[in-house]
This record gives sequence, structure tokens and C-alpha cells, in this order.
Amino acid sequence: MGKMTKSQVKNNVKTGLIEVVDPFTDKQKDMVWDYFDSHCCFCGIKLVRKERKGHMDHLVSKNDGGLNHISNRVLACDKCNGDDKREKTWNDFLKEVSKDEYDKRFKAINDWQGQNKLTKEEYEKISSLRAKAEEIAEVLQDNVEEAFERIREIRDAHK
Repeated sequence: MGKMTKSQVKNNVKTGLIEVVDPFTDKQKDMVWDYFDSHCCFCGIKLVRKERKGHMDHLVSKNDGGLNHISNRVLACDKCNGDDKREKTWNDFLKEVSKDEYDKRFKAINDWQGQNKLTKEEYEKISSLRAKAEEIAEVLQDNVEEAFERIREIRDAHK
């Protein structure tokens, strides 16, 4: 692994704190793989877990209030998740990519969400905890900025 950038460190701080209050476990990842039968929920391509081309995609992005909760996670191939879907809603993207299989794939995703649904109270609790974790992460991220500057000063003084 190459050197970590300041942005990567800051992102890891935020992600790590959020996962304390809004986790997505290995057992849940297994459940996603099993439910979608190792196929991308969008394009239907068969995925081999060892190849690391299967991604645990958020149906609703974290930036739009989506949680790490299992009901918001699906199996997507690297192309759909990383290249094609981008900022589109999952349903709009599904319409584009799976024209002939849309109804079948929509039902599978919708059923998945229904089987793992959060109650309103659970959603509000996790959202509240997550917001607090994000506030704390912001403070720590500011400290990361300061730490990088101090480390650079130390490094430069010893050149």
C-alpha cells in the first residue's frame, strides 16, 4: 500500500466513527451475496467473490441520508457501482441498465429492502447517532489537518 494522503486519513477517521454507530458487518455482507446469488443487482452479471469485483453499494448514498443498514445495501459489480451509476438514483440507473429485466430486478431489490426494513424509530435513532458521529469526526478531521502540518514542519526541520 502506498502512502496515505491527508484526505484518505480524514475519510478513514469519519468512516471509522460512523461505522461504530451504523455498522455493516461481515455476516450482513454474506447475506447480501447470498440474497443476490452472486449477481449484480443492476446489470445481472455473475460475480466471483474472490475477484473483488463485487461491491456493497448503497442504494441511497450516504450524502443523501442513506445509512449503512443492510436494507440500504445491495451487491453491485464494480462497473455499475464505480463507473456507471454515479449520482443517479438506484431506480433511474436500474431503468437504464436492465431494460429487459427491470421488473424482475426492481422486485428483487424492493423485496430485499422489505425483508430488512428499519422501523421509523430505528431509522431516527441511527440517523441521530450518525449525525453526532459526523460532528465528532469533523473536529478530529480538523486535528488531522493540524497534525499533518506539524509533521511536515518536523520532517522539513530534519532535512
